[in-house]
Amino acid sequence: MGLGLLHGYSNGAGMAQANLGVTGLVGIGCAVFTMVALGAALVVSLKIPWARIAIRVAGSWIAAIGMLLLGWTFRGGS
Repeated sequence: MGLGLLHGYSNGAGMAQANLGVTGLVGIGCAVFTMVALGAALVVSLKIPWARIAIRVAGSWIAAIGMLLLGWTFRGGS
């Protein structure tokens, strides 16, 4: 979550330089909502049981990769 907030902050700083303002923020929010809604609708429409399991497995891999990247971000040393 912290890494997502940091990335969002840097994205917002870039939007400020491009002078997009609230319109750009609303556009990004609508685009993200639309993509998530379409993805959820696709999963709900799947009738084959193994397909839903495959989606869950893919989601768990995405979560695991996110935790790995978070660990690499906060690791110390070289």
